Amino acid sequence: MSQAIINPEILSWARQRAGLDAPTLARKLNIREDKLIPWEKGDILPTFKQAQNYAHNTYIPFGYLFLKHPPRDDLPIPDLRTVGDHGSKGISINLRDIIQEVIRHQLWYQEYLTEIDAKPIEVVGSFSVNAPVKAIVMDMKIKPLA
Repeated sequence: MSQAIINPEILSWARQRAGLDAPTLARKLNIREDKLIPWEKGDILPTFKQAQNYAHNTYIPFGYLFLKHPPRDDLPIPDLRTVGDHGSKGISINLRDIIQEVIRHQLWYQEYLTEIDAKPIEVVGSFSVNAPVKAIVMDMKIKPLA
């Protein structure tokens, strides 16, 4: 079998990003842990099939395994799940994927609205959070949404 000449640093990064320890990932890959550790150290190389399986089980694109450095994995939104300055311990890989998918959809919709020359929605930004509810209701009655 041909071996995949991949970056072992990416293997460790992908496993940690997925929140998996070595024994758990080894079980998912149907290999012994003593075979997984040398992959991550760069002592031996996995086959292409094994590398594809590794990427699948760590939720990264297969091509990431060939990068020189792990890609930046920052999200362009604040983490508002905590109160004050108490940071969370990170987000799950599934939540990260959902956020990235929503951002892609949002960007697509912005482009679509630009292409069709859509007019801005007048309601958006017309009141502050401190505005009286009655004033907002009256405005909505006068100018119903189309």
